[in-house]
Amino acid sequence: MVPSRAVHPAHTKEVLPSNDFLVRTRTQSVSRPNAVDDLYLVGENKPLGYLPIPTIIAAQYKPENVAANLESCGLRTRLCAAGDCSIESGALYVWDYEALGKLLDGNRKVLDDAGWPSEPDAFVQQVIREHVSKSHFPNLYSLIARAFGDGLQ
Repeated sequence: MVPSRAVHPAHTKEVLPSNDFLVRTRTQSVSRPNAVDDLYLVGENKPLGYLPIPTIIAAQYKPENVAANLESCGLRTRLCAAGDCSIESGALYVWDYEALGKLLDGNRKVLDDAGWPSEPDAFVQQVIREHVSKSHFPNLYSLIARAFGDGLQ
């Protein structure tokens, strides 16, 4: 699958310019996909993504550099420290504002019924802050899963 906007070094044969924002913490082969690749799939079919900070670091990337690279490709990001989000270790959230807006616009009733915002940035902030119970809000749970691109693979 080709990302709709961002291009990860593992998806190209070009040498990254020395001033590129994506800086590895150590030398690593890019011949195999790693966990960080999931963030580079954010776009029309996967409007929202996140990875825990330890996952990004274990893949030998600096979270702030990954965020800067994704932002330079037109995506929005939020780097949350441990305790600032529902992910205990902290996480990097990435979203495509336009693609997420289209998904939310088509599901306003679901959002209204659950008391959730329909504006993309506010929606992401709500996702960051709380987990949604599948049993209490099955339609909202399903919508959030679609935002994360669940079921695409």
